[in-house]
Amino acid sequence: MRHRYLRPSLSLPEMLQSDLDIEYAVDARLKTVIALCESDFVTRDMLVVLLEDTKTDHAHFLEQQLSLIKTMGLPNYLQAQIGSGQSTS
Repeated sequence: MRHRYLRPSLSLPEMLQSDLDIEYAVDARLKTVIALCESDFVTRDMLVVLLEDTKTDHAHFLEQQLSLIKTMGLPNYLQAQIGSGQSTS
């Protein structure tokens, strides 16, 4: 059985967009659950942290990468990514 959010993609921009769509869905669901946790402040606070992480880290990163691809073009973006990795040694 396949998860409804997982979609096989053929290109990097499609993969990034698919991941971004998932982050937007997570954002919407977290907001719904947070609204249900008004009297459970501990759970609500934990979910708010997850929501902020989704918005500020995950979705923001994916939006930036898609913008870079659009601005630079895919070949230049991929070439730039080759040298951006950090050494593990």
